[in-house]
Amino acid sequence: MLEGTRQDREKTRLEVADQVRRAYYSVVEAQSALDSLQASLPYYQESHRLALENRGKETILESDLLNADAQLLKIQNAISDASDRVSSACEQLNDLMGRDIHTQFRVAAIRDVDTDLTTTEAMEARALQNRPDVKKAKLQVQQADYDARAKKAEYIPDVSLAFDYSTTENLENVLPSNLGTVGLSLRWEPWDWGRKHQEYKEKRVKEDEAKVGVGATERAVLLEVRNAFRQLENTRRQLTLSDASERAARQKLKEVQEQVKHEAALGRDLFQAQSDLASADSQQQQALTAFWKARADLKKAIGEE
Repeated sequence: MLEGTRQDREKTRLEVADQVRRAYYSVVEAQSALDSLQASLPYYQESHRLALENRGKETILESDLLNADAQLLKIQNAISDASDRVSSACEQLNDLMGRDIHTQFRVAAIRDVDTDLTTTEAMEARALQNRPDVKKAKLQVQQADYDARAKKAEYIPDVSLAFDYSTTENLENVLPSNLGTVGLSLRWEPWDWGRKHQEYKEKRVKEDEAKVGVGATERAVLLEVRNAFRQLENTRRQLTLSDASERAARQKLKEVQEQVKHEAALGRDLFQAQSDLASADSQQQQALTAFWKARADLKKAIGEE
């Protein structure tokens, strides 16, 4: 019972740790998204300025200017939303950690915190050591073994020391007036028609079933860890790709803006490049969200605090 209570407490502690970790990752993801959007903002502002300038020269249509206005407003709104998400995530993390929700802080950048993942073999070993469900399964094997041993002990006769005392005062003086005897008392049930043996076999069957349960639990944990690790690697690759695409889209827009200044490119080229950057920004936000969720899932699968 005490072991079971301890396992429950450990499981609860890991669940709380997972909540705090996910709250932290939410801050990291929101902060990274905000930084990315703020890095793109100057390009949208420059495109808007060029649209105003070219509209005055009557080299672009009024609809192009309105589109530039909409794109600039869109990223400004996205930055405001991302800033609100950062504030909400920080407040949630402060609350989970028991701090004043108004406490200001900034989390480390993505490349600074993603350095503690090791090989799958090492993570599997840590998971088998940390996971409460594995510990519980092993505890059930121990309990089954204790039960079987206790049942087997019933084969052993109960031996105790016996003492008897009697008096013969009312009898003839042929016998001593006081008599005392000391000996061993043996209690054993020789004829149980195989009941104890059958009960003992049932206990051992339960122990074997518990051992099978340990193997099944360990395999399930290993599968969960490996799948979570593969998902993390997949999202990491997608994040690297989206990051490269976003940088390329910014550079392309910058180059097109320079060409427009020298009238070497048309307005539609400018707005196409800006549209490509907006798409890259969106993919970057999705990749960030997927990456940090996958990372939290892996940490949970490992059973780390």
